[in-house]
Amino acid sequence: MLSKLFKPKWQHPDLTVRKQALEALAATEVDILQSVAREDQDIGLRCLAVQKLADVQLLQEIGQNNDFHADVRQAAADRFQQLLTGQQKDHSPPLEQRLQWIESLQDIEMLEYFALNAKEAALRQAALQKLNNEALFAEVAQNDRDAHIRLWAIEKVEQMDLIAQIAKGSRNRDKRIYRLAKEKLDAWHKTQERPLQIAAEREELCKRLDWLLKIGDWEHDTELNRLQETWNKLAEEVVTFNTEQQALSDKGTVAQFSELNKRIKVAQEEHQHALQAHAELRREKQNFLRDLDTLWQEVEKFEELTAEQSLALEEKAQQLQESFKSAGHLPETEEHRLTEAFVEKHKAIRKHLKSLLHSQNIAAALQKVIQKAEKLLKESSIRKDAVEKLQEQRKAIEQPENLTPALESLEENFHSLVDQLQERLQQQQAKQKEHQQEIKNLLETLEQTLEAGELQKAIALEEKAQNSFKQLNDLPKNKRAQFESRLHVCISKINDLRGWQRWGNHQERQILCEQMEALIGIKADPEELARRVREAQTTWKKLNDGNSDHGLWERFNAACRKVYEPCQAYFVAKADERKQNMAAKETVCVKLETLLQSTDWKNHQLDWKAVYRQVKEFQKEWFATGPTDRKLKKTVNVRFEATMKTLEDYLTQERQANLQQRRLLVEQVKAMLEKEDLKQAITDVKKLQEQWLITVPSGRKEENQLWKAFRETCDAVFARRNQARDEQEQQLQNNLVEKTALCEKLETLAKDSQNVSLLAEIKKADQAWNAIGQVPKKSLQSIEKRYQSAKRLVEESNQNLQLNQQVVQLNLLAQKAALCDQVENNQLTADEAKEQWNALATITHIPTEQSIVKRFQKACDGKAISSIDNKQLHRWCVNLEWLAGIDSPAEDKSIKMALQVERLSQAMTDPSIKSVSRTAQAENIIRNWYLARAERDPALIERFNKAKAAIFK
Repeated sequence: MLSKLFKPKWQHPDLTVRKQALEALAATEVDILQSVAREDQDIGLRCLAVQKLADVQLLQEIGQNNDFHADVRQAAADRFQQLLTGQQKDHSPPLEQRLQWIESLQDIEMLEYFALNAKEAALRQAALQKLNNEALFAEVAQNDRDAHIRLWAIEKVEQMDLIAQIAKGSRNRDKRIYRLAKEKLDAWHKTQERPLQIAAEREELCKRLDWLLKIGDWEHDTELNRLQETWNKLAEEVVTFNTEQQALSDKGTVAQFSELNKRIKVAQEEHQHALQAHAELRREKQNFLRDLDTLWQEVEKFEELTAEQSLALEEKAQQLQESFKSAGHLPETEEHRLTEAFVEKHKAIRKHLKSLLHSQNIAAALQKVIQKAEKLLKESSIRKDAVEKLQEQRKAIEQPENLTPALESLEENFHSLVDQLQERLQQQQAKQKEHQQEIKNLLETLEQTLEAGELQKAIALEEKAQNSFKQLNDLPKNKRAQFESRLHVCISKINDLRGWQRWGNHQERQILCEQMEALIGIKADPEELARRVREAQTTWKKLNDGNSDHGLWERFNAACRKVYEPCQAYFVAKADERKQNMAAKETVCVKLETLLQSTDWKNHQLDWKAVYRQVKEFQKEWFATGPTDRKLKKTVNVRFEATMKTLEDYLTQERQANLQQRRLLVEQVKAMLEKEDLKQAITDVKKLQEQWLITVPSGRKEENQLWKAFRETCDAVFARRNQARDEQEQQLQNNLVEKTALCEKLETLAKDSQNVSLLAEIKKADQAWNAIGQVPKKSLQSIEKRYQSAKRLVEESNQNLQLNQQVVQLNLLAQKAALCDQVENNQLTADEAKEQWNALATITHIPTEQSIVKRFQKACDGKAISSIDNKQLHRWCVNLEWLAGIDSPAEDKSIKMALQVERLSQAMTDPSIKSVSRTAQAENIIRNWYLARAERDPALIERFNKAKAAIFK
């Protein structure tokens, strides 16, 4: 009675009291917890008791003991998995003990769960090593947290569809895994392509073997051996292939090659029999062919050939041909081959003989033309028509196809003679033109002299013309007649002038006397009077005709003296002025000599500009000084020129050195044109411009040319800078165009709501954007802003696409979960459900697909998973409402508070939880909702669906 009165609270009739007592129990109260799990009336409390246990072995026993309710066994299994995977940090056994459990575990599903969910890498690795599920390995290779496990897992995957899945999933997440997956894919593609390559190579070998069979050349079996060796090498490689690859590499070629080999063997045997049957005839015909070869070698040695020799050689070749024909016939193929070779050689011999005779005939004709050319070359005068006739005769001679050395020599000799004739002809024509021009100029001068009345000069020219006519024997007749006629006219005029000369001289002497007498006593410039006197005296002397009048001479001479008397005083004054000028010039010489002696010409610091300026001033002073006495002029000029020459030598040395220095500056500036560092080149050119210094200038033309070269080269360097600026600006504009096009591409992509590779496109765009380079500063902010905006549009489009895909996958999960519910609740038979199930697509998230498949299969097998309590459903619903920003009913506020506390605690222990997106958390809750079996309240379902819709809106 007392025992009933003082029962422990965990045995209290009130469910709430029992639950509170159970929650207060520690994990060490194993017996109580086990008793509650076995005997309590409420299934939920039984499951709660199991979830409090920390004894792994006990949990395993409960999970396998059919005495316990199915839900309790499921809860024990779940608790067992949580402890072994390390998810219950405070109650999980040590890692060594859990590893031992994994080693002894045989449940494949549980091992797969540990491989995916165990917290420690060593535990996941131990579970994986006991499995042989490539689909699981593929998922681990993509998603496991440990890099070594990911590498181990990908090595275990051999199915190419899974390798492709790994490559796709790890492309932007794990470079090493992606590279290994790509290498496996590439190697697989290579192994698939190689059988096809071998099949093509085998087919080609069969074609070559068939060709050998058709031509039937069995004397040289090198090609046959090569084909057989190649086939054998390919066969050795094919042995290493699997059955499918061997089939791809065959395609009927193995049987074809074998058949062709058999036929070739038969043909070779037949060929050997034929060889033995006609051995004697074959040797005889081959001997005839060798004799013909010998004859051909003999014929080739001839460079010249007589008609008799040619006939004898042709007869010999004809005899060999007749003997060859009459010897008999070998088998058709061999006979055809030998006959073809014999006939070809025989034709070559006849052709060569004919060519030799033809060349000799051409040589004889050439020799005749050469003799004519040599004869013409010896003549003193050459006619143009004779040379042209020779060339026409050469053209009439046939040109052989192949020139022999003898013909080449004759050809060269002929062209050399023609060149000599042409050169002689040109010289002859040039000399003739020169003579014609000479006599023409002489006659024109004679005619002009006669027109001027210059008789004495005309007489000399007439005599020179007569002598020229005697030497001109090569003038054409018409030209000679024309020139002679003009000369006779001139001679007639000369004879006329000689008669008038004497009378005219007397009259002119009287005029000269009158002119001088008229100048006596007039006031005029002394220089002018003296000049006129001298001119009159000169004219008087020219009138010497052998009949001078002494009286007229006395009259003329007296008048000249009277005219000259007033000029004497003037010329005395001029003499004094010349003395003063001489003194001035001597002073200039002294200045120049002093400058020459006082200057240190070896001084590198010498002011050459000052020296050059002084020399030029002294020179100017010299030339500004008036005339001097003629007798002394030469002496002072020699003194001045000698000093100036020495000074000019020094100045010339400096001028040349300065020129060389400035030419070097020009070359240095030119070198700047090729310098890659343009900025440094500009700096160097400016420094070189500062070094441009003219100490002693050269001639104006040379100075202008040098300065022009220096200036233009400097300008060219600066033009490079301008060009570089233009090119840089153009490049910046081009970059702007490319970046604008990239923005437009992203903006277009953002509108493609079905493109599943948007993230990859963004990555490509970033790489392209970074590779393009800079843009103009004024456009930098705007284009950068546009690009970032376009990227955000694409990312938003990708997020929308991902959300849509998530919704599609979750809806697919909801449909499959609904089928599970219907089977579990006996609303559908297993067959009806399977028919609908098979019409649904596969969920891309493998663990989810595996879990829902597992639930469906168990439901179809009548072994439905245990239901969860409504409390968990409420927790999931409230959690989803919180993520969706939807207020939960007042009665669920405690659940919401507990979830917030739990989340805060998890965030403190694991900061990475904060980075998990809202949709990812929601997706995980929704999966759990549909994967769990439960009696769902319609109102709760409505709340859940509303929250789900808000999340993925």
